[in-house]
Amino acid sequence: MLLTRCRACDSRLLQLERFWLLADRRWIAERHCPECETRDTVTAPGEAIAAWAHSERAVRRELKREASELAS
Repeated sequence: MLLTRCRACDSRLLQLERFWLLADRRWIAERHCPECETRDTVTAPGEAIAAWAHSERAVRRELKREASELAS
């Protein structure tokens, strides 16, 4: 299973909603698919979730930058 692909529709637009660490050291990620509106949770290595979160932040920064350029 790919962490960033929707199980229901195979979309690559899956969004990381939030993530947390359980007491037993497992990481859980809550995901949302904007195409089919599926929401689910998955267990994944902390490194994989951290990399995904880093990528999501970079995409948001770029979108904000582009939006501010368009607004000016």
